[in-house]
Amino acid sequence: MKNIFKPKPVSVSYKNIDLTYPKEKAKLMTQLRKKNVDALDLSNSKVQLDKEILEAIIENPISELDLSSNNLRDDGAKVVAGIIQNSTKLKILKLSNNQIGSKGMGALSSAFDHNKTVTDLDLSNNELGNTGAEKVATLLANNSTIIDINLDNNEIGTDGMVYLPQSLLNRNSTKISLASAYIPEKVIADFAKVLQQNGNVHSINFVDKDTKEKDPNGIEVHAQKLFDTIIKIRDSNGLDKESQLLPLEVGVCYRTAQSGLILLILTCKTG
Repeated sequence: MKNIFKPKPVSVSYKNIDLTYPKEKAKLMTQLRKKNVDALDLSNSKVQLDKEILEAIIENPISELDLSSNNLRDDGAKVVAGIIQNSTKLKILKLSNNQIGSKGMGALSSAFDHNKTVTDLDLSNNELGNTGAEKVATLLANNSTIIDINLDNNEIGTDGMVYLPQSLLNRNSTKISLASAYIPEKVIADFAKVLQQNGNVHSINFVDKDTKEKDPNGIEVHAQKLFDTIIKIRDSNGLDKESQLLPLEVGVCYRTAQSGLILLILTCKTG
């Protein structure tokens, strides 16, 4: 009688294991051939995303994939784009610290046109730059499934930041993190407009948590303006001041003159 039972889903971790060693790669392939891996951690494993591993990953019901710290660069990101485009189960994708630039981001953005499952995307500590930020904005405009995106430490300057507020305007639910980005005053105003017009944007983080410096340049004024905007959102939704549906928090810190203004805006959706 044919066995109709599927193998139990398992979590597999090769974190910090050097997969350039044939023996270790063989172990990984043996596990992937069982086609029952639902969480795969390959962070800092020197994984080479060749055709064999790529096809094996796609054939597994992987919902969480961690490829952080593998020096993937743009070429590797293009391979990951194939996983994104062909996966029907993937929900959480971690690509932090991979030196991915704007070309790699372009490939990822195009792949997400064909993916409706990924909700959490970690692109922190890459090299997206201003052009990459524009491609992120395109991704968010075309894909409504992603609700949590981390863009911390991506060398995004003024020219890149201007693309992001508008991409959040019509989204149902979004959490975006941009720590260590330079936030010009115009973009601050644009984010405030987004908060005013879209109460479903429930977290925008500009704070570098390691920053301890005081604010010498009156940045509290901008924070107060944003706080006032959030209050208006709460009031326009008919919520009383004690309502727990919309907790409010505005934090501000000043890093350096070079890095500019960094703010935290937190608001929670009301529905």
